[in-house]
Amino acid sequence: MKILHLIDSGGLYGAEKMLLALCEEQIKQGLDVTILSCGEPNEPEKPLERAAKACNIKVKSWRMMPGLNRAGMGLIWSWIHQQNFTTLHSHGYKFNVLLALTKTRKNSLPICCTVHGYVNSPFPKKGWFYETIDKIAISRLNAIVRVNKLNDIPLLLRVLYGKKLHHIVNGIAPAGYTLEPKQGALNKLLIVGRLSIEKGHADLIQAMSQLVKHNIKTTLTVAGDGPLRKQLTDLTQRLGLQDHIQFLGFVNDMDTLYQTHDALLMPSYTEGLPITLLEAVSRKLPVFVTPVGGMPELVKAQECIIAIGDSESIVGKIMTWNELPEIPKAEIVCTLHNEFLRQYTSSQMTKKYSEIYQRISNSMAG
Repeated sequence: MKILHLIDSGGLYGAEKMLLALCEEQIKQGLDVTILSCGEPNEPEKPLERAAKACNIKVKSWRMMPGLNRAGMGLIWSWIHQQNFTTLHSHGYKFNVLLALTKTRKNSLPICCTVHGYVNSPFPKKGWFYETIDKIAISRLNAIVRVNKLNDIPLLLRVLYGKKLHHIVNGIAPAGYTLEPKQGALNKLLIVGRLSIEKGHADLIQAMSQLVKHNIKTTLTVAGDGPLRKQLTDLTQRLGLQDHIQFLGFVNDMDTLYQTHDALLMPSYTEGLPITLLEAVSRKLPVFVTPVGGMPELVKAQECIIAIGDSESIVGKIMTWNELPEIPKAEIVCTLHNEFLRQYTSSQMTKKYSEIYQRISNSMAG
């Protein structure tokens, strides 16, 4: 089986890390894997492309004009046939739509797509149109994989997708060293992700202001970049939190951050199943998340669930955690870690994708 993963990536966040973990495990299992990473003309090497090369994953850097570029997709199809790929796997709006538009008898390879989650932009925002087009377009592909449970899918989409719809949780490789649960108070907090409204950074910054007023000795590290950076740094300054909050921008060495912080917070308004969450849990780091997307499937302890859009809930959970004895805290963290090992590793994820590839290949052959 020769697999081509197609993605137009702007960073190295959850979807990209999931893709790298999947490719590494597929290569271990003897599959021939390549990533086609798309960008605009003259765009320099992307973070995903550098990371893939560092992992010895084959990468094809493809540059073409943005938008619904059917001519550009036609050139990609020609290259796909020249390289004799047997299975295509799309990650994101761009290739979901382009593959659906250009799928013909000639271009009839098995196509799987992974839906990493939607931002749920309101109408009539541009994002709403992108998401709506994507939801319709993927019905033309052969397999649709969601990383969180299927029970939030509207009935109309369930009917449209039919038996093409599958649920596979994201997975990563377990940490390769001995781990112990973090002990003591939560003095160093961490949030990781794109600086965009759905990630809830503003709620966490407001919570930091309240923690400082309660004389809780806590700092916050913000890892990641995005369109809200200036807005969030301005909010930090208005609240007088410059000495308590540090913005790092994009970070390559996430492992050091996990080892030097006391907890990861994810106050998101919408999510799929974040790789960042799996990374923290795999390292026995306490996590605090909102009950959105696939996060509550993994994080079931109520001590770790924060209310959506509620800074006071964040404050309450942190203060309550600090007051808990060490044994109950360790039990919560170890239970999370055991659940990760049970069903959130990259080997388990890869096995399930391989089964889907084989199923849609057999279906098309029949």
